[in-house]
Amino acid sequence: MTHVETAIEKGSVERNAAAAQIRRIREIERTKSEPAYITDREAAYYIGGLGGLNATLAHLKCIGRPTIVGLGEGTTRGIFELSRTEQARGLNFHATVLSMPTQVDRYLGRARTHMTSAEGLSLPGIEPGTVGAFLGSNSIAYSAAPELVAYQMDRYLAPGGVIKACFARHNATGDELAFNQRTGFQTADRMEAILEGEPFNYDVVTYDDGISTTLLAVKPGIYPKGFAEELFVEDWNTAPSEEELRKDSRYR
Repeated sequence: MTHVETAIEKGSVERNAAAAQIRRIREIERTKSEPAYITDREAAYYIGGLGGLNATLAHLKCIGRPTIVGLGEGTTRGIFELSRTEQARGLNFHATVLSMPTQVDRYLGRARTHMTSAEGLSLPGIEPGTVGAFLGSNSIAYSAAPELVAYQMDRYLAPGGVIKACFARHNATGDELAFNQRTGFQTADRMEAILEGEPFNYDVVTYDDGISTTLLAVKPGIYPKGFAEELFVEDWNTAPSEEELRKDSRYR
C-alpha cells in the first residue's frame, strides 16, 4: 500500500491533520485575524502569482477539456475576472470555497461555486476524469494533507489535465516566515514529491522566483515527460505584466 493509499483511509493521521487545518483556516477567514491572508484576489494578483496562464488555457482548448476549477477561491473575484478575458473564452470556470461569502454573488455566482475542501473535494455536476485544470492561487499551499489534495485532483482530472498552483517561497524570513508557521502555509516540495511519485507519476516543474514558488503538473496519458516545462515556459513568456493587467479593464 502506498503512502497516498494509507493517507486517504478514514481515521488516518493525514485526514485528522487536514480537518484541524481546515478549522484553523475557516477561523482565520471568519475573524480576519491574519491581514496577509488574502481572500479577495484581483486578477492581476491571481494571474501574476501563477506565472501567467495563456498557454495553459490554450492547452485546455486543444485537448477538449474546458472545465477549470479554482481551489480555495475566497470571494471568487480572481477566477471570475480571469473568466472574462479573451483567452478564457469558451472555457467553463468553477471554484471551491471553505465558506460562502456574499461577494460570491457579485463574482462567479453560487451555481458555479462549491463549498468544499480540497481534501474532501465534492463537485456536483462535474464528472470525475473530465476537469481540464485545477488552479490554486495561494490556497492548496495551506493544506496539512497534500496527499489527500493530490488524490482528489487526480480523481477529477482528465488525462493531459493541468495543476497549477503557487506556494510559499523557500527563503522566507522574519514576519513572512512567522506568518507561514502560524497559518501552515507550505512550500511546494511535498506536493511536488507526491505528484511525481506513485501512483500519480505526473510530469512536474517548479520555479521559485524569490517571491513565491509556482508548481505546474501535467497528468500522464497524452504528452511525454518534459511537456510541463514547455507549458510553464510558454505561460511565463506570454504573461502580461502587472502594469498591463491593472490597466486592462478585462482583468477588473
